[in-house]
Amino acid sequence: DVKNTLAPKFRALQDLGFSCSDITHIVRSNNNFISHKLPSIFAKIQLWQGLLGSNDLLVKLCKRNRWFLGYSIEKRIQPNIEIIRDCGITDQKRSVIILHDPSFITQKSENLKALIRRVEGLGVARTSGMFHWTLMTLKRVSEKNFKVYLEFFKGFGWSEDDFLAAFRKSPTLVGFSLKSLQRKMEFLVNETRCAPSYLANHPVILSFSLEKRLIPRYRIFTGLKSRGLHNGNLQMVTYMRYPEKKFLEKFVICYKECPECIELYN
Repeated sequence: DVKNTLAPKFRALQDLGFSCSDITHIVRSNNNFISHKLPSIFAKIQLWQGLLGSNDLLVKLCKRNRWFLGYSIEKRIQPNIEIIRDCGITDQKRSVIILHDPSFITQKSENLKALIRRVEGLGVARTSGMFHWTLMTLKRVSEKNFKVYLEFFKGFGWSEDDFLAAFRKSPTLVGFSLKSLQRKMEFLVNETRCAPSYLANHPVILSFSLEKRLIPRYRIFTGLKSRGLHNGNLQMVTYMRYPEKKFLEKFVICYKECPECIELYN
């Protein structure tokens, strides 16, 4: 009965601020959702609006994930929200987690608790700014694969303590493929002569693109230094972390008299 069953549900979604296009996407992405009773639909939508902060993000998630509106608020979502709050994770960081991986908030509560224990067991405190990033990363990396990364970096001279310290600073380190890390480490160690211990202390360097950042920035920096245009007294981690605009201003735009250096960057 479209008039008595579907129409009130569509009006309720419109009252919550969704356009006709948004509603179409929600229904198409979650076929069973519209069959729920109106109070259930209303409660779920309001909960996810609060978690995400906007209808646009909710519609975006509906397009990406056909299942997440189907989970029980009382049995799955709300208990996990409380667990996350107890960890001291702010609402803003919680939204980042959900947008990154909606299944984080819909997993079984016992799995979430085990994940938190695993993160803390690696020495990442709940007060750390990296705590929520570590949770997101380790949810996708099994303990077995984590050890594979440990052995990989040992091959470049890192100790287990080096690896764990680097991981705590930059948990996404174990989110990259080993092939990608292999190429970065070989370039940094063999071509730039960067000490593996330096990379262990500054693992953020390994998060940058090899082709788009590491290679071009190193080559223009050394090119300027070899021509006496820059004193070179700048650590690699510093100029690698510069936003693109700042790097261009400091190392490219102001050295127009050295077109060959600019060509190195391009």
